[in-house]
Amino acid sequence: MGRRLFIALGSGRYCNLPEEDQLPVVATDIVAMTELLEEFGYRRVLAGLGEYDGAEQIRRKLSHWSRDCELTADDVVVLYFAGHGVVEDRGRHYLLCWDSRDLTARETGEAVGSGLGGGADGLSEASGHR
Repeated sequence: MGRRLFIALGSGRYCNLPEEDQLPVVATDIVAMTELLEEFGYRRVLAGLGEYDGAEQIRRKLSHWSRDCELTADDVVVLYFAGHGVVEDRGRHYLLCWDSRDLTARETGEAVGSGLGGGADGLSEASGHR
């Protein structure tokens, strides 16, 4: 069996959202998920990913990491996201990042659902909806 890897992507602070839309419990959620998945043999990688990172920074880090660690078909990677997201028409889901701004996700991000091999799809700079 391959490796069991866990990426906890968390964005609790948003530079373009009002204080009432900030998410102070993101760090706590990530700790809880990390503890749970470690019990099942997963090893956390890329700690701190998403903290004050923009969509392009996260895409780049995930892409570099996936090439550098030489993922195989036997590896299992769990990606957990704690933060705001948007669902656009046709059911496309977008993850919001530190620098998300008031634009539609279609104009500034990619839909969730593609694999890590080609980069990190689904990260958006869209407006902050829950």
